[in-house]
Amino acid sequence: MDICYMDFNDQYHILEKEYPGIRLELSQIPGTNCYCDDEAKKTIRKQMEQVPMECRVHFLDSGNYHYLTLLWLERIREPFSLVMMDHHPDYKEAAFGGITSCGGWVREALETFPNLKRVYLGGVDSELIQQLQPLSHRITLFDIHTPLTELIEPQEGPFYISLDKDVMGEEYARTDWTQGAVTLQEVMGRLEEIYTQKKVLGVDICGEKKENPSVEDQTINEATNRVLLHQLLEKKIIGKGK
Repeated sequence: MDICYMDFNDQYHILEKEYPGIRLELSQIPGTNCYCDDEAKKTIRKQMEQVPMECRVHFLDSGNYHYLTLLWLERIREPFSLVMMDHHPDYKEAAFGGITSCGGWVREALETFPNLKRVYLGGVDSELIQQLQPLSHRITLFDIHTPLTELIEPQEGPFYISLDKDVMGEEYARTDWTQGAVTLQEVMGRLEEIYTQKKVLGVDICGEKKENPSVEDQTINEATNRVLLHQLLEKKIIGKGK
């Protein structure tokens, strides 16, 4: 199957009916909300063993669990670059004894994975970036409104893509965090640009609303997820990269 649903809060039951995939039930694992301790990592990794490498689309639930991208990246055995679209840089220094967090996993990835050559950050709030200066020399900021391939070297790749829907305005996503103003169409443009021109190893999507979602919140998020999956799967973009 092409899809893995990592479910902490029963977010994907409607989407799964239309797009069946591998579902990992993670709601009963302690030590996972915003931070992920070592014991929780072991439990999640054990469940991920049932997901083959050929499964390329990973839903991560709320942005509180965006650190799960680390567990997908650690499976990659070749040099690669990461493209992340997110309103937040997720580049804070580790706290609480170096425990993995949703706010610092990008820094941890750069420090942990020698085969991660570069991180492209798009849609990040400029004020948040200023608070974290200086950034690693392996980070490149990009504007989601313009073609990303203008920054990428022709020989560069392959890529892994991570999307937090909080990069978009509230008409396209309802999340637990402050949001940007990027449109769904702009996100789709960057996805298609990368998929059709470069080799892509996988993509993950987070940004569901965990805290007291209304029916409207859920409807908007489900609609956006459906549009993204339609692009990635039904248009056969996955696997077309060079």
